[in-house]
Amino acid sequence: MRMKSSWKSLSLVLSATVALSIALNLLQAKRILDLEEGPGAPPSSVLRTGSQAPDLHAKDLLGNDFVLSFHSKLPKPVVLYVFSQSCHWCQRNSPSINSLVAQVGSKYRFIGLSLSDTGVGPFLKQHQHVFPAYQNLSTDTISAYGLGATPTTIVLSTNGTILANWPGAYSGVTKSQIEKFFGIHLRNWDLNLLSYGAADPPHLCRRSRRVRRFGLLVLPHCSFG
Repeated sequence: MRMKSSWKSLSLVLSATVALSIALNLLQAKRILDLEEGPGAPPSSVLRTGSQAPDLHAKDLLGNDFVLSFHSKLPKPVVLYVFSQSCHWCQRNSPSINSLVAQVGSKYRFIGLSLSDTGVGPFLKQHQHVFPAYQNLSTDTISAYGLGATPTTIVLSTNGTILANWPGAYSGVTKSQIEKFFGIHLRNWDLNLLSYGAADPPHLCRRSRRVRRFGLLVLPHCSFG
């Protein structure tokens, strides 16, 4: 009888130990996710469709102040394309954004916003981007627009209403949504999500690494803190 009681007690202890171990592992995984996501991940509550965009403050490539204001109606709707020179998803997405500009550039005003403040001109030339780009975004602009993930595409109406906001390169659902919104067909290309390995710079594509580590499906983009 004592033997059965001892085995029952041991079984309960082992079960409790296993449960505690699983809980600790899940907590550690959450902490890793939080660290990898970093402050650059796009807040879900920022710039929802239908909300009003604030004025945008930046500098052109010569250092002159640039302000995109919505106090008066603009001649065309605006497409903001947020990128960074060191983001490989931005590089791989170049054919798609160029295709979008070529097809709807007469109807929309395209503006590039670089989250890096050096090498913008050479990057535009290398990837054949014909839209003007601005850098040195103000802290208020970065915060108000929730900028951090690259590439990100934001569409604004002539009075500054958010019409669409797509974080990530043009693939899968995002590509389909963009094609439907603009009524076009984008150049097709292969993202090859799992082709990047340990050689990646540690601050790039944190969520893409999560595809490999935790098996979660995420949009291909880079996050910057």
